[in-house]
Amino acid sequence: GQIPMYLNINKKGSVLKYLAGSLILTLSFFNLAHAQTKSAWDRGSSLLALGLPALALGSTLQKADTTGTEQLALSVGTAYLSSLVLKGFVSSERPDHSDNQSFPSGHAAIAFSAVSFLEDRYPENFQTYKYYLYGAATLTALSRVKADKHRWSDVVAGGALGWVSAKIWTRPQYGGQFSLQSKPGSLSILWEKPLQ
Repeated sequence: GQIPMYLNINKKGSVLKYLAGSLILTLSFFNLAHAQTKSAWDRGSSLLALGLPALALGSTLQKADTTGTEQLALSVGTAYLSSLVLKGFVSSERPDHSDNQSFPSGHAAIAFSAVSFLEDRYPENFQTYKYYLYGAATLTALSRVKADKHRWSDVVAGGALGWVSAKIWTRPQYGGQFSLQSKPGSLSILWEKPLQ
């Protein structure tokens, strides 16, 4: 079989470097969180919420995948903006009493959107790292609870929002997709798959 492109460690700009960076970021987070301070958990969650989309962006740029870059922007953007809209409608006080914008967690929405994007856009490459990446997204959500910024219901809702946002916007790079085509008096279901 063919080795997936990003596993070739000799390729300049390899996604493996981005994955290694994500792992280093996660390990750094554990060092920050070791002190068990709420501010360390808060900083760590922000680093992960920024690091996971950056990792996904690095993957699209390394593959010169402009469609993937657009899908990532739509996925993460939808997750983030949806979380802001919901925060405006649902007045839920944060556990630390800092404001009334606890539901849903935007950090969890962004993290899960980025990881779900990678899973859906590059399914053949994702399998090796899925536990690490979903673990990092889960750690983002856990850290929001440990930082006293959210309740479990907030981070579960944020994670689900991010996951759904990616499912809406993301298509496999080399996979196929169904579409509907209507003409007067008929409806057709089409399966399209780009040639590689």
